[in-house]
Amino acid sequence: MLLGACLAILADRVVLGTATLADRAAAAQGPDPQERPTFRGGANLVLVDAYPQRKGKIVEGLSASDFDLLEDGKPQVIANFEFVRSEGSAPETLRRDPNNVREMEAMAADPHNRVFVSYLDTLQTTVEGSNRIRLPLVQTLNRLVGPEDLFGVMTPAMRAQDVTLARRMLTTEDQLSRYWSWGQRNGVVAADINEVGLAACFHDLHLENGATVPWKVAGDQRLLDEILIERRREDLALRGLEGLVLRLGTMREARSVVIVVSDGWILLPRASALTNEPPRDARSRQTRPMPGGRVEDGEFWACVGELHRLADLDSQERMRRLFIAANRANVSFYPVSPNGLAVFDVGAASERPGQALGLERESQRVRARVDGLRTLADNTDGIAIVNRNDTAVGMARIVDDISAYYLLGYYSTNPKADGRYRKIDVKLKQPGLTVHARRGYVAGAAPVTPAATAATGAAAVTPPAVDAALSVLGHARPGAELFIWGAASADRIVATVELAATLSATPPWVQGGVVDLDVRTPAGERVGAARGTIAAGARSVSIVVPLGASAGPWVLRAAATAGGTHLDSDQITVSAVSGLVGTPRMFRAALSVRAPLRPMADLQVRRTERLHVEWPVLKPLDRRGARLLDRRGQALPIAAALTERDVDGQPQLAADIALAPLAEGDYVLELSVGSGDDAARTLLAFRVVR
Repeated sequence: MLLGACLAILADRVVLGTATLADRAAAAQGPDPQERPTFRGGANLVLVDAYPQRKGKIVEGLSASDFDLLEDGKPQVIANFEFVRSEGSAPETLRRDPNNVREMEAMAADPHNRVFVSYLDTLQTTVEGSNRIRLPLVQTLNRLVGPEDLFGVMTPAMRAQDVTLARRMLTTEDQLSRYWSWGQRNGVVAADINEVGLAACFHDLHLENGATVPWKVAGDQRLLDEILIERRREDLALRGLEGLVLRLGTMREARSVVIVVSDGWILLPRASALTNEPPRDARSRQTRPMPGGRVEDGEFWACVGELHRLADLDSQERMRRLFIAANRANVSFYPVSPNGLAVFDVGAASERPGQALGLERESQRVRARVDGLRTLADNTDGIAIVNRNDTAVGMARIVDDISAYYLLGYYSTNPKADGRYRKIDVKLKQPGLTVHARRGYVAGAAPVTPAATAATGAAAVTPPAVDAALSVLGHARPGAELFIWGAASADRIVATVELAATLSATPPWVQGGVVDLDVRTPAGERVGAARGTIAAGARSVSIVVPLGASAGPWVLRAAATAGGTHLDSDQITVSAVSGLVGTPRMFRAALSVRAPLRPMADLQVRRTERLHVEWPVLKPLDRRGARLLDRRGQALPIAAALTERDVDGQPQLAADIALAPLAEGDYVLELSVGSGDDAARTLLAFRVVR
């Protein structure tokens, strides 16, 4: 039903989805300066939207002389002054939707056009709440959204870049009313296949004798899978808000309003103790045979990787960063809880074994949810509508709060193009008034020219180590048909040979094929050879070649045959192992934590896949960490949690990364390890494609 609701809500925006490729390319580059004004420091005009109020009502009739405006504490001269009032309830005939993405972004950039987004937090709203809020939400939007305003809808199941903004409300009203059962909190059905996977892995604890018992966590009355699913849902809800802030901040300088329909969040801190749970399960000490050697249960350890990621999440810190980012992006949140005056956090109808938390703890959780909504509103100049059974009356405050505003413009006295954040303070001279206003902006940065780089001795944008790692992606050329990757250990080489994605689904390769691996010294002396089989419907195979007394390095080449068709791979060189960790092996899988891991040699992965990387540990480690970098070497806020375990007596570090949040492009996975005074860093590049 949720998928149907998302599709239906977006159905009336289909005109945006049919924009030409030229429109989309133009939108990616940004509109021309003449079409999309940029209000920055220096010679550019900075616009500040201000909302002066007395007893919750906008005060009209003010003049520029009633305002004091400061940037970083220094007074600024108000050059432009305008009072803007926008009334909703306009006929549909007066509303004109943008024709394409470029026009949508141009409309959003205009500070005279207000932008509203309804964020339906499906994972933290009960079905009773989604039913209760449908009419008040539609009524509020009708009163709020004027004929020149833009409006969009988002859920945690959507990417922020997929949110479209339009003006016509009729179809949206119909969809919000028709698909009222979108709330999923306290439901008995899993939200997606990943929750099914977590439940399958962690609902029951597997004992050594083969029996299973409910997996209860020490110090908690709930089951492990319920704890992890709760953390994952909070992660998805906050991730959606973070992405939305980033999207709105890049689209416009003026204020954006986000109405968050949610019962709120517990704002869970890190839970490092959860990482002690997997060793209790017998599956952590079991292996199963796989082609090319014995490896541990990939499904269970994929779940363990997700457990480590979820245990490391700190929602309290993320909330703090969220409202800081919102203030910089001029985004105000208006949370609305349809839960009313709640007493219990978990509804009686949805209680399962392990969910009986006790009255005191239930009350604490209810308060935590409400406090989280209030914190978000208070720190972004919004209003939180919470603890109200009459939601419609509360939402009327939102209309009063943002129905009109003053638009102030000034030319900054600071001409530096330094790319720094500048704080804006707006004060009123009349007593008894309060004001909410834009809190700051990021100044433009001067372009970096080759001459300037040479003069200052500045380092290159891409650090040399990252640049060297990215050079390996030449191996991931789009036209290649057969890929090879090798990892050496003390006595063997494990080579992975993989067909190109487009080739594996076509005859004769769809029925599998035979792979011959050849290993030689750089001088051409044969070290060994082996044969493997790519199974029907698969893309890859791992092949083991014993090394004997050969000291390396080794040159690897593979050939694949199917139905009379022959393919040759590129030649690669594999070095002998040394240092703290060895050469990694890579695996791809579907996003579900239950999806099997498939060995990979093609460094191109899709956003619909999950990347799993394993490094052999050569010396005992006392510190370890992993992070994801962009092609400039800048760290990305994408979790790369590490797990460590034994595989056939060999310690292994493993990282598991969901690629869905990433755009197309090149990335680097950085592993940092240490043992005493020794430290090492390895970089693995990969490319995200369609």
